[in-house]
Amino acid sequence: MYGLLKAAEQIRRSGRIVPTAGKPATAMRGIRYFLHNEEMEKNWYFSKEYWDQYFSMLA
Repeated sequence: MYGLLKAAEQIRRSGRIVPTAGKPATAMRGIRYFLHNEEMEKNWYFSKEYWDQYFSMLA
């Protein structure tokens, strides 16, 4: 995603893409979820819609 955003920015600015290097602002990123009560939490944890919305929000 970062590469595509950078490429779009270069195209808007100069009309072409040039090699570049970069890295995320946060060096270590991750997510950990621990289910405390699998029976009560499995509906959202295994829901594709939940994770699609969650990752869209993070992006």
